[in-house]
Amino acid sequence: FLTNEDYGTIIKKESMKFYDADYINEKIVRVLDKYRPAFRSILLEISDKMEGCTAARQLPEPTKAKPFNLTAPKERIPPTPKPIPKLERSRPPPKSTYESSTEQIELERIRDENHRQGLHKLNQVQSLSLHFMQTEKSKRAQIKQAQIIEENEKNLEFEPIRANPPPKPQTNKIPVKLNVAAILKENEIYKKQEENVRQHLLDLEAGGRESHEFFQWQETMQKQDYEQQINAIERKRLEGRISYEEAILARQRLTDENRRIADEIRRQTQEAIEIHVKEKLKEEQRMKQLVEEVVSGRENAKAAQQKLQQYKTDFVKQYKEEIKQLMKQALEEVKRTLN
Repeated sequence: FLTNEDYGTIIKKESMKFYDADYINEKIVRVLDKYRPAFRSILLEISDKMEGCTAARQLPEPTKAKPFNLTAPKERIPPTPKPIPKLERSRPPPKSTYESSTEQIELERIRDENHRQGLHKLNQVQSLSLHFMQTEKSKRAQIKQAQIIEENEKNLEFEPIRANPPPKPQTNKIPVKLNVAAILKENEIYKKQEENVRQHLLDLEAGGRESHEFFQWQETMQKQDYEQQINAIERKRLEGRISYEEAILARQRLTDENRRIADEIRRQTQEAIEIHVKEKLKEEQRMKQLVEEVVSGRENAKAAQQKLQQYKTDFVKQYKEEIKQLMKQALEEVKRTLN
């Protein structure tokens, strides 16, 4: 039945009731289809031997060359880059790196203080009167000295000096023959002098000034600038002094305020302690009184219990007597109504 394809179809249908179709096609149908020609050749040989005749040997089909099924080369996968190592997070520089050190601050303070003291001493020296540097004598001494010098000169005898007489002015100048170049040059000099004079007059008309006036104005302005610089230095010195004194006063005010706050806190603390002590004493007295009451209560407990028992007895007795009295009155009223 393995060589019959109908049986194979029946086997496939019946097997699909119990197994999966993929499993049947892979494990049974494919195997039967593969070996069915071999089974048929074996069966033919067996039947020929049984019948006593030899059949022509069936040669297998020659192998057919098939072209190589070369697969396309796979695409080159780019190499995965190595992971970049993470650098450790750098610590930020400390704040003190960009801040001045305590030594630098102290040196700056000392330098400013020395500069301030130097300016103060300079101002003191400039403000002092310079009488000790004056070498001029008084008028009376000068007059007396002049009289002494004059008397000494009168007593002196010298050979008189004979001065040479001054030369006589030349009335007739020696004539000089000028050429054309010298005449033109002299004419050019005269023109230049006239032009300078004319320009100077124009400058004066336009509001210009003489050179000595400019130098005088320049000297005045330099003095004013120097005085302004001195005033600015003095102002800065005074401002520094004022700021220093204000800092001292502010520190003093802060110290006084802190002292006042400390005294206030100390006073409040003292009051709280006194209140706490008073409350503690009251509490102790109350506890002591309570203990005394408890102790006295224990001693008088028995007497109080007897008194309570006696009170209860008297109350019951009085209650019974009142009930009897009421019953008696009720009976009398009933009898009176019946009669």
